[in-house]
Amino acid sequence: MSWRSRANQSSKQCRSAALLVRQVRTMKTIRIKVKPNARSSGLEKLSDGTWLARVASPPVDGKANEELVRLIAERFSVRKAQVSIKSGASGRLKLVQIADA
Repeated sequence: MSWRSRANQSSKQCRSAALLVRQVRTMKTIRIKVKPNARSSGLEKLSDGTWLARVASPPVDGKANEELVRLIAERFSVRKAQVSIKSGASGRLKLVQIADA
């Protein structure tokens, strides 16, 4: 293999790697009001644009937050790893970020 063919092959690899790096994830941030210890779990959008999450888990040891993440991932059809609580982890009002796939 000549040096030119190796250089050409190397530049093709660099271009394909650059294409992978350029893929940008978009994020959606939503405001959620959480009501723990509910009879059943559910997520609904309110008229002012915020979401109301009713979770059956108690707000102890992060169980309500875990159920909230599961509920949001299920509703928006994403993995749980794509959902993160950005603020309000210990309060009832939360800002949650959802990463698009």
